[in-house]
Amino acid sequence: MTITQQEAALSPEAFLDSLFEWQGRTVQRPRLWEAILAGTASQQAIQAFLKEKFFLHWRSEPEIAAMVALAKDRETVLALAKNFSREAGFYQTENHTELYIRFCEAFGLTRAEMVEHTPLPETIGAFYTLSYFRRASLEEAIAAFSLASEGRKRAPQGESTGRLKQSEAFVRHYGLTERDVEFWSIHEGEAEDEDIATGIGLVSRFVRTPEQQQRARHAFMMTTLTKQHMYEACDRFLTLP
Repeated sequence: MTITQQEAALSPEAFLDSLFEWQGRTVQRPRLWEAILAGTASQQAIQAFLKEKFFLHWRSEPEIAAMVALAKDRETVLALAKNFSREAGFYQTENHTELYIRFCEAFGLTRAEMVEHTPLPETIGAFYTLSYFRRASLEEAIAAFSLASEGRKRAPQGESTGRLKQSEAFVRHYGLTERDVEFWSIHEGEAEDEDIATGIGLVSRFVRTPEQQQRARHAFMMTTLTKQHMYEACDRFLTLP
């Protein structure tokens, strides 16, 4: 897929299909994640990865809140505010960043060492790419966050083959409790699906013209690629003892 000016807009359904079909061909599950699911990744490798991922979560709440200001009507404000409230811990779930910290602490990390960690260049690039699009325009924010980032885990083939989920792998292979892995189980459940569905619903309202679809496609592709590069960079941690 290349980013070119379209002469005519696709239907919302065709547009979404084109995005997720491309993402499904482009995204590969990182080797580190395969090792976690198999229980062969070392604690040191996983801790190094968790510190990278923390950089995204620690700075994301203001960026997600900024999306609400892009809304063009009351209905959209409420839909985006609901998603933000869930992330921030005001609705349905505890604060997602705090849940992530609780998980990391159960895995032997401290809050201080995560906050002080200097991430890889690929991680910095992934965060600031997504940050840019979440503040650019409504169509770019929807495509980058609600579709490319939130929906990214649905893209790789093999998600419904009966393999362990991330939360299950941490419990079975690494001795964590169901409470420890609540961050992962929430993001595997219905609440996360609802956030993705919100983004998909907004596409039919706000990503309709050729120009809007071009901007959204660019945001979707850049977010997908930079996150993929981040996760691939983290594969180097597999060499840690």
